[in-house]
Amino acid sequence: MLIVDQCPPQETLTRLRNKPASDPEISWPDVLVNANYKTLEKEIVESAFTIFSVINEGHVHVETNRKSLRFCEDTLFIVNPYESFEYRIQEQTSLHMLNVHLSLDTYQDMISSIMLTDELLLDDPQKQSSFTFTNHIHFNRPAFRNKLLSFTRNSSEDYQLQLLDILTHIIRNDHLAVERIASHRANTRKELFKRVALGKDIIFSQYNDPNLSINEISREASMSKFHFIRVFRDAFGYTPHKLIQQIRIRKALEYIREGSMTHTDIAYKIGLQEVNSLYPLIREHRYQLN
Repeated sequence: MLIVDQCPPQETLTRLRNKPASDPEISWPDVLVNANYKTLEKEIVESAFTIFSVINEGHVHVETNRKSLRFCEDTLFIVNPYESFEYRIQEQTSLHMLNVHLSLDTYQDMISSIMLTDELLLDDPQKQSSFTFTNHIHFNRPAFRNKLLSFTRNSSEDYQLQLLDILTHIIRNDHLAVERIASHRANTRKELFKRVALGKDIIFSQYNDPNLSINEISREASMSKFHFIRVFRDAFGYTPHKLIQQIRIRKALEYIREGSMTHTDIAYKIGLQEVNSLYPLIREHRYQLN
C-alpha cells in the first residue's frame, strides 16, 4: 500500500477510475493519505472504495448523491466504488485527515472473503460477491481508530487485515439491523433499512443543529414520523432521539475534559439552545453508543 502525505492534485483525481477505459484514465491504487490541511476542496469523479477519517478536532463537509453530510473524529465516512462526490475542509487550525483508498480488486477480494463461505471460495477462488454499504457515516469506535492508525507499525498486508476487520464488523452489524426490522419480505426490510440509514447519516452530520427535528429527518427519509421512529428503533436498538442525545453527551464530556470552553460554549457547540439544558444531559453520561 502506498502511503502519501498529501492529496493528489485535482487533475489526477479527475482521471482516476476503477477500471480505466482509455489512456488518459488511470487506476486507483491501494493508497493511504495521511495529511494535514486547514483548507481543501476536492472533487472525486469516480471513487475507489474509501474510508475517510479525521484524527483531531474538525469537520469535513461532503456533497454526494444530492446529500450534504459531514464527518468528524467520532465518525467514519465510507464511500462505495464508482460513487462521485465533493468534499471540503475549512478550519481555523490544521485538520489531520487519514483516508484509505482501495483498488477495485483489493476491495472485491475483501468483500468476497467476508460475504462468501470458505466452501464457495475453495470451489472458485475467483468468485466475487457484490456488496454496497448503505450508510455513509459510521461511528468510529476506539478499536476502529486503533486499526486505522496501525499503518505505522504494520506491513501493507497486515494493515489490510486490520481494514478487513473493520469492514467485517460494519457489514455484520448492518446485516443484523436489517434482520431486526419487523417485515416478512426481505426486500421491504432492505428498503426500510436504506431509509433509516439515511436518517442516521443526517443525525451524525447535523447533531449540533439546535433545529434538528425528527419530523425533518423522517421527511428526508420519505417516511411518516412514527413509522420512521419504530423502524429506526427496530434496526439500531435505540430511537433517533436517543442517538442524538448520546452523541451530544459524548461530545459534551469530551469538551469538558479538554477544559478549554465554558459550559455555555459547549452547550452551543453541541446543539443546545441554552446552557441549563446541558446539566441534565451530562448526567446521562452512562449511556453509550452501541
